Amino acid sequence: MKYMLLMQFGQQAVFPPISTWPPEDVTAHIEFMHSADEKLTASGELVETQGLAMPDQARTVRAGDGGTPVVTDGPYPEAKDFLIGYWIVDCDSQERAIELAASLSAAPGPGGKPLNMPILAAMVQGAATGLDMLRALGTDGRLAGHHRFHTARAHLLEMGGDPQAAVDDYRVAASRTMSVPEREYLTARAARLAATTSGSVRRTCRAFDVRGSRRATPVIHRTGFQGSPAAPGAPPRASVGDDRRSLIPAARHRQIRH
Repeated sequence: MKYMLLMQFGQQAVFPPISTWPPEDVTAHIEFMHSADEKLTASGELVETQGLAMPDQARTVRAGDGGTPVVTDGPYPEAKDFLIGYWIVDCDSQERAIELAASLSAAPGPGGKPLNMPILAAMVQGAATGLDMLRALGTDGRLAGHHRFHTARAHLLEMGGDPQAAVDDYRVAASRTMSVPEREYLTARAARLAATTSGSVRRTCRAFDVRGSRRATPVIHRTGFQGSPAAPGAPPRASVGDDRRSLIPAARHRQIRH
């Protein structure tokens, strides 16, 4: 699964601009980023990464009359956050993406102290795309009744925010596999998911704002909810709906806030 990790910087940052750092701290910060990129490359998880120019070198573009570009310098003066870099990673799970975001958030700043910058982690495309592909495969009679078809669909439904439908597919998959260990695993997966969804209203969490703590433990602020935000410390919530295309996680960041 691919995730985009967006490094954001804002006027409310608790550390001074990098242009004011001692040279040795700038060097340490750059070396940390290079080392992080090398580790991601070695693990096969790095798809792409880029650092971006500072806001005074950026341009805001809008379409004018007849589609003619209207260009202004940089973000708006009242902008609170802007994007300074990103990574696209291909990893096994959302938990791994959050782990990577937290490690990047803890890049060293002045005096070698972790910056704990906010890193927005969002899935690229997401579960809805996979479900659309499975619908097409579902017309193939050789696959539609196979337990792995239902296992894959259950996983995507769980990710996409339809836990009850996921439970149903896990149970169907368990009933169709000939492997006893696999049946036990799928049955247990369905039971755990059913237990966490019963009696509660769940909403889809589309993106995560991750900051590293002093112990490099991810501190997650959920963003982009359908409905009211979760209380601090609450588990991720997912929505139950038929139009799963609306559940595509989007890499939404705000370079400009009005």
